[in-house]
Amino acid sequence: MAKKTKIQDRAAPLNSSGMAASSPRFGGFPQAMILTAAYVAGALLVYGRVIQFPFSPLDDLVYITDNPMIRSLRPENLLSMFRMKFAGNYSPLHILAYALQYQGWGLRPAGYHAVNMILHGVNSGLVAILCLRLGISGAGSILAGILFLVHPVQVETVVWISELKSLLAAVFFLGAFIQYTRDHESGGFRAYTLSVLLFLASALSKPSAVAFPLLILAYQFVFRTDRAWISLRKVTPFALISLFTARMAMSTQAGGALQWQGRLGAVWSMTGSVAVEYVRHLLLPFNLSPYYYIVPEEVPVYIKIGTLLLLLEALAATLQGLLRRRKEAFWAAWFFIMFLPNANIVPLDVLMADRYLYLPCIGLIVLFSSAMVRLWNRQPDIFHRRLVAGGVAASVLAMSVTTTEQTSIWKDAITFYAATVRQNPSPRFLTPLALSYQNVGDDVMARQTTQKAIAAIRKELLRQPDNWELYQQLGIIYDTSGEQEKAKEALLKAVELFPGAPDAVTQLGLIYMREKNFGKAVEVMEPSVNRFPYLLKPRLTLIQAITILGDLEKAKRMAEGSVDLWPDDKIAVAQLADLCMMTGDNARAVSLYNRVIQLDPGSSLARSAEEMIRKLSNPR
Repeated sequence: MAKKTKIQDRAAPLNSSGMAASSPRFGGFPQAMILTAAYVAGALLVYGRVIQFPFSPLDDLVYITDNPMIRSLRPENLLSMFRMKFAGNYSPLHILAYALQYQGWGLRPAGYHAVNMILHGVNSGLVAILCLRLGISGAGSILAGILFLVHPVQVETVVWISELKSLLAAVFFLGAFIQYTRDHESGGFRAYTLSVLLFLASALSKPSAVAFPLLILAYQFVFRTDRAWISLRKVTPFALISLFTARMAMSTQAGGALQWQGRLGAVWSMTGSVAVEYVRHLLLPFNLSPYYYIVPEEVPVYIKIGTLLLLLEALAATLQGLLRRRKEAFWAAWFFIMFLPNANIVPLDVLMADRYLYLPCIGLIVLFSSAMVRLWNRQPDIFHRRLVAGGVAASVLAMSVTTTEQTSIWKDAITFYAATVRQNPSPRFLTPLALSYQNVGDDVMARQTTQKAIAAIRKELLRQPDNWELYQQLGIIYDTSGEQEKAKEALLKAVELFPGAPDAVTQLGLIYMREKNFGKAVEVMEPSVNRFPYLLKPRLTLIQAITILGDLEKAKRMAEGSVDLWPDDKIAVAQLADLCMMTGDNARAVSLYNRVIQLDPGSSLARSAEEMIRKLSNPR
């Protein structure tokens, strides 16, 4: 019989640094870089097809294509990034990262996709490095990094460009934790300071990093022998950063709280069900979706109670393990602690999403990897070990294939919305799916989907009669299907519930303009544009209405403001060019029309600009 060789995966006695004395270690920085580069290569292999995908029809437009703040690195822009709560989030480093990318590749989505993939690979390497530092065997650590890399629940985070915030936050978060484990080694104070700074960067990338202080308390208890007061003292800077971040997050996530107003009990009763479903997604990653349509009131009570009891039992077992200073309990605690920010204690707009698992999943992945190593060690001969290795390899391959296939959902708007609606018939996505069919001229599918959207929205309004977003969607879908009076009624209700709602106001303005009621259009849109100056579409529509009313100087001033904010937007530039021509500033108009041609050569807008240049150059 072949001699057994064990892969060490038991916690050895702890030294003063909190490290297992016999834990595997890298030879140094070069080895860590080589390992991380291998994971980056793996990420590019698994997600490579994504490089051809366009921007997502969701928040990518708000964060990138229509965001004037990323167009330059002027001091005033940089200050605004750190002062403003943008698109329902306070994540200034997230916006700064887009601004830096914009300087490199403008509005070409391939560059943004590449950055997401590279960061995911880096995070996978950091997971492996962290495992090694906390006493997990070399094989267990490498496997944990691989599973983190290829698991299908990561697709949403990696493929959706807007989720750069999760990837950035994870890079800084894992880096901060690794540096914290070096606190008692040589240069420990430097490592501790760097840990605090990295955690600050993580919190400024995404608020869900706020659970870090609880995680390092669990680490202190399991892996170190410091006195309690020393542990609390060290946690203090991290706790202060978390309190600031939590306060900012609660103020910017008000939309979620408003949506669930009067239904908080129903939301909180879903905590166990959501946690159990997350575990199911990690263990059996099938039928995943970019969106999960959950109606808390429709979930049976016995499921809520049963899953909540399961959650409490798992928590009790984890606490018991922590009290016994068991290493496995720390990784279980990692899952629960990182689940807290997304447990809907403060209700989020979306109750459950795969992207919320990006950091929590590390705990369960490490437990699984360690279990596979122990299973390997217990096999009596090489044949059975090969069976274990083959099973693990098959799981990794199956996950890789599933992940690659799952990315195809994001290849265009219709595919994305159709796949999402197929699994979760939510009003949130039925409306944009109907509009997408209209945009490509598929009238039959547009008509069918529009009817489904109206029925779904009306049903949901019975449950949420004060949800302004539902009225906004209903108004938009009525307008596009030609029912103008019903559209106005729904849009006015949306504006009543949320004064200045940009999409509702813009759609109302367009309706009034079609009715030749330009004064009413300006009256409705102007307060919203003043309140949300960084939204381009309502601003362009308002300028058009003011121009028709004949106030050309005011329209021109606003158009100049648009071009200052969006210097590379062809429509904003063309609008200012038209107004310069109307006010007799022909030389500037020609310059601006040339800019339109430069921005989008060969397009219909560019051909119109060429025609205007010929007219201005050869006046009759």
